[in-house]
Amino acid sequence: MTIKSYRALVRASKETDSYWIEHAKHDFAFGLNQQLKRSGMVNTGLAKKLGVKPPYISKVMRGDENLTIGTMVKLIRATGGRLHLQVSDQQDGMRWFQVVSGKRNSFANDAATFRQAQDAVTEIDTYQEPEENAAVPNFY
Repeated sequence: MTIKSYRALVRASKETDSYWIEHAKHDFAFGLNQQLKRSGMVNTGLAKKLGVKPPYISKVMRGDENLTIGTMVKLIRATGGRLHLQVSDQQDGMRWFQVVSGKRNSFANDAATFRQAQDAVTEIDTYQEPEENAAVPNFY
């Protein structure tokens, strides 16, 4: 598969509902994992608090579970967090900024993660398709 055909495949996948469903599940799992770390809990502690088995929490964390909003709220509240949902136009970009009060160490970890994510987003935002005859590096 060439880089050009791979990019076309990625662009085509972003036109499907299944891509955005998986994207939302991944975003939730990432947010839950961050909140779990901030709360000092581990997967087994969360499972015990919710009265479920630890493998279920692992499935949620992998994004392998199709969750209802009610279940998402229960998972997040069990860690001491709140669920926020945002709806936007398909063409709009979204960036979330979380204000953390009274938790300097937790915020420092989140800030490092945010900087890494911001660098990745900047890379994506500034990405330009190479010209038709441009040399494409071989990554394989």
